[in-house]
Amino acid sequence: MACFEHIIYCQSVHIIYCLKELKASNKGLCFYDINFGSPTVADDMVLVSFSKKGLDQMLHICWLYSCKWRYYYNAQNCKILMFNDKQSTPPNRQHFMLGQEVLELCGNYCHLGVTCEKHLSVKSSMKDACVILRGVVFGAVDGGLHPGFINPRTLRVIYQSVVLPKALYGCEFWSTYTKPDIDSLEKAHRYCIKHIQTFFRCTSTDFSLCCL
Repeated sequence: MACFEHIIYCQSVHIIYCLKELKASNKGLCFYDINFGSPTVADDMVLVSFSKKGLDQMLHICWLYSCKWRYYYNAQNCKILMFNDKQSTPPNRQHFMLGQEVLELCGNYCHLGVTCEKHLSVKSSMKDACVILRGVVFGAVDGGLHPGFINPRTLRVIYQSVVLPKALYGCEFWSTYTKPDIDSLEKAHRYCIKHIQTFFRCTSTDFSLCCL
């Protein structure tokens, strides 16, 4: 166990120095004097740059550090997400290399549980939120929290503290939603509110909300 902890500590130190070099390169995304080029949680790293050339240099810095300190980046788990990509861009300009390996271009990528789409669309995220909203409620009911045997106020607390946070995780990044997207989310919410009170679906929404 001591050796394992020592290895983790060494890797963390190496990543810290790698992040410092990435910041010093000034190739990452910056707003005013704040550098957002390499947001990192533990060993989960993201590189952000305004240009292909900048990202290529940042990838090269990471690869040199991995060679120097003898750790390995799994290129199959690394993805490239290009925003504002033009269809006229020649394919040979879209190759991104990590050492000798080519990184895959993708249309969306999930980082720390938040899905980012290259067109900044949030339709899929909001659709997933609706599915999670209903799914967690049904799962709780199947697990023993049946509305017929538990006080609705207790179910309301569970709904607010467990169901909503799970469904709305990452909603701070929903910046391009439309009214139909909100309507679909509201529809799922109203369905769950009626379900935890054992009301029929045709019950007035205002009445269902007032009861809680």
